[in-house]
Amino acid sequence: MLRENQIFDGTEMVYFDQLRKRVTKFTEVSTVMALCLRKYADLMQIVLHDLEDGSIKWKIKPNNYFRKYFQLPLDDDRVWAETFRLPADLYILAENMIRKKVEGLRVLPAEESMQSLQKYLPDETFRKIQIYLNQEVQLELDYQTITALRNVNKSVWNEAANLFINQSLEQVSGLLQDIANDPDLKKIAMKVIKQSENPEKRIIFIFLMEKMALPVSKALQKERDGFIHPTRQADYQQLLLDANLHLESLPELLNDCTRPMRREIKLDTALITASHSALDTIIDMVDTYLSEEDTGEGLDSTISLNIFTEMEMSSEEEQSEPESSVATSVSISSATIEETENPDSEQEPEHMLFLRQLVASNGISLDDFKEQAKIKGKLHQAYLTELNEVLYEIFDDQVLVISHQQVIIEEDFMEEMREWIDG
Repeated sequence: MLRENQIFDGTEMVYFDQLRKRVTKFTEVSTVMALCLRKYADLMQIVLHDLEDGSIKWKIKPNNYFRKYFQLPLDDDRVWAETFRLPADLYILAENMIRKKVEGLRVLPAEESMQSLQKYLPDETFRKIQIYLNQEVQLELDYQTITALRNVNKSVWNEAANLFINQSLEQVSGLLQDIANDPDLKKIAMKVIKQSENPEKRIIFIFLMEKMALPVSKALQKERDGFIHPTRQADYQQLLLDANLHLESLPELLNDCTRPMRREIKLDTALITASHSALDTIIDMVDTYLSEEDTGEGLDSTISLNIFTEMEMSSEEEQSEPESSVATSVSISSATIEETENPDSEQEPEHMLFLRQLVASNGISLDDFKEQAKIKGKLHQAYLTELNEVLYEIFDDQVLVISHQQVIIEEDFMEEMREWIDG
């Protein structure tokens, strides 16, 4: 704000313009900038404290260097001429403390700043700064801050996935509307699915991928089907098609889909009445049998009872036959699905072996690639297309290209490829 309002004179503006030429706009995110400035102030306090300690031997006289920065009036050009690098060096080190805690961000080169400080500061002061820089930083980023940081470095989507893995299901539920519109939804969802131990979170992110028409592997479809009850598959599909679905209530709706559908049973009162009459008749026959001394009449009653029992058993067997045939049909269908589920499973390890070598060597010459394709019995363009199709399911883009007689990985995907290969 001070810089933009032109508060400073020309000499000071040169200094601020130098600070503005950072590698990225990392600290343009307000919450991150506030934390970096607190760390920067701590480092300045270390220098100030040692300036007041007369027992510390400085490499150059403080009066000729640092003390002037703190005691000369700001309109004195010597302040800026003699201390031009001090604030910049300390700030880069403070910013690096924060950068190291954000997955996907590159750390600024700090060697030059460390060498500059070591040149002017006393050894004792320099050691204090090093100890401070080695301290653990507690960095808590919310989803909005992580989204803002991705404008600095697109690979910060890793931090969003880590946030959803660590948060409770209730916290994630409140963010589902924003997550569904996240441009990195596929990358975030795949990492959550792979690393989260919460099955409900995994199913939620599988659902979001399907709802946003993102490709879902057969393995994930199988996990989803194992979570959704067979009688609720139609309800699940209806959720996918619902354009007005409130995603905040999605966890409850998916949990309902895990339970079997309640079947409505209509009672036939006439049949119940007839059953009661038949039961009364049986009871009367048994009573008659037990009270009669004539064995002949008892035998007749027994025969009648047996006939009635056989009729009941025959009726139950007829009803159970369709259910048995349905169960058999389901078993056969399940077996067929399992047999056809992963036809390319034998091919995948060969691809992974080659891709692992490709990542390790940062590419391969076109001649060697042609030889590799020849061993596979394919033209090199066809083999390249085949590999890209495998990677497209993961990165949703073309990853391998031919450039300057080399088959290389697109620079934007190099880090993500390494993460994927390393599991």
